[in-house]
Amino acid sequence: MSATGSLGALTTIPKEVYVAVIAAAASLIAVIISAVLTLRSQRLQRDIEHMRFAMQKQLDEYKAEQQQALAETNALTAYRFDARKRLYTECEPIFFHLIEAADFALRKSRDLVNPRTWEQLRAEKRNVERGSSDPPYPVRAGRAPLI
Repeated sequence: MSATGSLGALTTIPKEVYVAVIAAAASLIAVIISAVLTLRSQRLQRDIEHMRFAMQKQLDEYKAEQQQALAETNALTAYRFDARKRLYTECEPIFFHLIEAADFALRKSRDLVNPRTWEQLRAEKRNVERGSSDPPYPVRAGRAPLI
């Protein structure tokens, strides 16, 4: 066969065959594209699942840290409350006596400004007796609230 003879044989192929071959080629290309896109979609879905798992793990760790911090804060708050409660229970009477003593001492120190008070504080026989076990008035006045 000559070159023109083979070309002539191609021209004798019916048009329906060309249409069928073109349709088959288009189907094959569509199948290949669909397969590639499906594989890519599956790979992306796997990546998304891995990311979701990693993020969920981080979220759980964060929640655990926050719960731990909250528990520590609550424990510290409870400890401080109990410590203050115990302190007020045990020390409140002492604070009351100290406030009363401070008030008494303040009044007595104000009295020291008055010259009549200095005359009364002078050690004389009327306020200091020999052989008496009681201390003089200024000492008794300073210790009075503590007794």
